[in-house]
Amino acid sequence: MRSIKRLEERFEASTVERIRAIQKRLERLQITFSASRYFGAETIRCLEAGLILAALQVSTSMLELLVRETVIDRRMGRVATSPGTDLDALEYSLMREAEEDRGLSFERMVAEFAEHQVLTADEADRLRSTYRDIRIQLHHAIIGRFVRQRGPTELRDFREKTGLAKFSDPEDFEKILETQGISDLEKVVSCIEVIVSKGAV
Repeated sequence: MRSIKRLEERFEASTVERIRAIQKRLERLQITFSASRYFGAETIRCLEAGLILAALQVSTSMLELLVRETVIDRRMGRVATSPGTDLDALEYSLMREAEEDRGLSFERMVAEFAEHQVLTADEADRLRSTYRDIRIQLHHAIIGRFVRQRGPTELRDFREKTGLAKFSDPEDFEKILETQGISDLEKVVSCIEVIVSKGAV
């Protein structure tokens, strides 16, 4: 197992510069949802340690959490209330309902945003593809699919037919994270910024 090294010891200067830029983008986010802020701070710490996979896991969770919190915030605005309504209790009730609704997928939440014209079609597509191609594959450890979508295509058929992919995929996965993980993180942070710009507070 590798020991945790300083960023400058682990990556080339250009990669460190990109990591620092991602950290700054996360620090600049104006978020008051305390759980989302915590996920942002954890992503920054993961990046400081050079833990790209961990940063992707935490940041994609942050994206999902921000989308859910924003859906609830928007729903709060559509609920008819009367004077004396306990808004904190109502908000908690909506949050609990959303958390326990097994059908409230990321796809459904994004569709709800698109339906209420919170997101453009292009923004909705970006969120969906980022979630599908990064969050789902990493969260569920679907390593083969992750590698197939990003990895070298030469010899892929041969590796799969002979079963060699069983041995090469884990090694390719690590290489892909080291070479493409920062680009994936930039995509995730861009999606987070879109949600924040749409009113995630």
